[in-house]
Amino acid sequence: SLAFMVDISRGGCRLIIDKNDIEGVFNVMTGDAVNIQSLPELFGGQNLRATIANAVQRDNKAVLGAAFAADDMETEKMIGRFISRLSDIIRQQKGA
Repeated sequence: SLAFMVDISRGGCRLIIDKNDIEGVFNVMTGDAVNIQSLPELFGGQNLRATIANAVQRDNKAVLGAAFAADDMETEKMIGRFISRLSDIIRQQKGA
């Protein structure tokens, strides 16, 4: 399913899914293991392993909190680099 990552930290992320784009029943529950595929520009096209920490469904949207796998050091490094790049961009914008 296509999801939009609207929040990210070293420990996890928040995903929003438009259920209108899903065929059949959307069935994700707390504790489910997921693989998050990202754009190559973000994390090199690698999957991010995570576990659903919470799931709320409202109207046609599902909001999922996902905790990244704690033992995946490569993912942690990629996310750290991504967050550092975002911080640099924000700092540059504030200084402009």
